[in-house]
Amino acid sequence: AVKSLINQTVLVDDQTVPAADLSLDEESYGSLAQFAVMCPATDYWQTTIADTVNEIVTRLETDGVYIDQIAAAGPYPCWDPTHGHPLGGGSHWVDGYKEMLASAREGAGSEAALMTESNAEPFLEGVDIFLTLVGFQENLATTSTEHIVPVFPAIYGGYVYSAGAMFYHSDMDDDSDVFCARLATQLLYGAQLGWMSLGGRDNQDPYMGMLDVMMDPAHDDEIEFLRTMSSARSTLTDYFVDGRPTRDLSVALTSVGVAKGEAVGRVATKRIAPSAVRRVLRNVHVHTHEHAHEHAH
Repeated sequence: AVKSLINQTVLVDDQTVPAADLSLDEESYGSLAQFAVMCPATDYWQTTIADTVNEIVTRLETDGVYIDQIAAAGPYPCWDPTHGHPLGGGSHWVDGYKEMLASAREGAGSEAALMTESNAEPFLEGVDIFLTLVGFQENLATTSTEHIVPVFPAIYGGYVYSAGAMFYHSDMDDDSDVFCARLATQLLYGAQLGWMSLGGRDNQDPYMGMLDVMMDPAHDDEIEFLRTMSSARSTLTDYFVDGRPTRDLSVALTSVGVAKGEAVGRVATKRIAPSAVRRVLRNVHVHTHEHAHEHAH
């Protein structure tokens, strides 16, 4: 785990730190559980994560694994002299995660997808999908004059893929256009749609539980829009995953789905995506008649 100096002035010339002067760094998030911050430079933590990824993919036969925080949480200065990295600084944080992801990739195999939280350039090589919750968080604030632009996917499209945005109960309940705008923005920026929290937590502000409002018949039009966006995303998956446009793509949105337009030229990207990425990024269609069936019960 990461060790901080209790007294920041304590560091002798040979860079050894007495154990009594070290304390454990901890974090706490929405669940209120306390977590020790692990140092990614240690062989122990690299092996633990790599072995866990291998077990999930092989024994549980999954298409991939989500590893939290790697591209989201900033580095901690670590002063533990047993870790073998420079004390209190250096590049060990990024280097350690790169080694960890390389080992995880070896254990998972080339066809499994690895995903982590947020998007950060240093981890492009080791991650297939970034969970872009923070990236999409603020662009639809109605009182804001600042909006995001898709610079990251424009530059790194073909190297890594994005998925997810924060959705809130109020997106439908207060103004359902916000819900639709979030979906449309994700589609236009090449991201996997959704990442709605169905149950939410009672300590969230704004509240993120979406199940009741999504199952409300008053929002059937929004669910139909979600189905249409999902169909569009499925149709466009090959273009998002395998290439870049060489001329405008003609796609007709209809009330019953998406009709694929004239194909555009596609060129190979510089990175071959694992087959699991295509499965992850191809939305399962939301069928309106199944939604109505749920209302009947």
